[in-house]
Amino acid sequence: MTNNPSLGTVAVATAGAALVGAAFYKARLSKKVDPEAKRAEEIRSSRAKWDSETWDEHLGKHGELREIWPDTLYMLEAEGCGQGPPERNMCIYRPPGGSGRLVIWNGIAVNDETISEIEKLGKPAVLVVPNCYHRCCSAVWKKKYPNMMVVCPEAAVDCASEAVGIDKTIDEWVDMPEYKRYIQATTIDGWGPLENVLELQLGKSSRGKKAFVVCDMLFTVPLPEKPGYMESFMFWLFDSFVVPPPEGEMVVPKVARISRIFAIQNWPKAEQWYRTYAKEHGKDVAVIVVGHGPPVVEMNKDEGCTKAFEGVADQLMKPRW
Repeated sequence: MTNNPSLGTVAVATAGAALVGAAFYKARLSKKVDPEAKRAEEIRSSRAKWDSETWDEHLGKHGELREIWPDTLYMLEAEGCGQGPPERNMCIYRPPGGSGRLVIWNGIAVNDETISEIEKLGKPAVLVVPNCYHRCCSAVWKKKYPNMMVVCPEAAVDCASEAVGIDKTIDEWVDMPEYKRYIQATTIDGWGPLENVLELQLGKSSRGKKAFVVCDMLFTVPLPEKPGYMESFMFWLFDSFVVPPPEGEMVVPKVARISRIFAIQNWPKAEQWYRTYAKEHGKDVAVIVVGHGPPVVEMNKDEGCTKAFEGVADQLMKPRW
């Protein structure tokens, strides 16, 4: 056999290249991205940012804590967070059973005086993150009250977890014995799963009045009497303002453009849900609480908020942009 150095060199080079290629391929396999691991790392990174923020950094202008229903339901309006609407609401619910536990819905950082008022009502026990877009102050509330249970809709768990640890979904929470007697959660047919409707019992009797609580499904922000150019543009863009009705008539919440475009999946089903709810439960609802705008309060205890729900159903009769 003839000894050919050039062939030996080629063989060595080829073998070396093969080994390098195999090592590179193995390294790529070992570094193959696991989607779940990647998402977990994204959440950890985001959570670290939110955890580093302080209560005072989130503290902005806000109104007084107002009693909406005697000894049970309270509400506070504050300036908007980030790029959201110019105002937002926090609702505080004290179940009528006398447990002293408070449900903080859409928690907002407030001043020391208001915190003292809240703590006189009871112990903040549950923080409800109503949807992905209302998680702004959730981390600072959890830091202030570490033993609070944090809950959110099932569809919002992933994005809400970027800001704060989620202990239970809303459906799991309302099934707990200490809450299921006073709080029910449901969804609206034809509407996307972005958030739940909460029904809060306002008296000890399950046959008494209740509050209907949603966040971005409905708006009640009143249109100013003389809106400026920017307010007029925002009115047109979001179509979320409510024209105040004549004196003596009930405010009808608005199905805003953002819901009409991104949330409603089946208009006939959504319309029928509200019509049925108005007929079967409207008289039992004393208060409608929304994430933006003042609450709608019954004007006639025999009718409750029936006309408000019928007005919402009327807005859903025909799909529109």
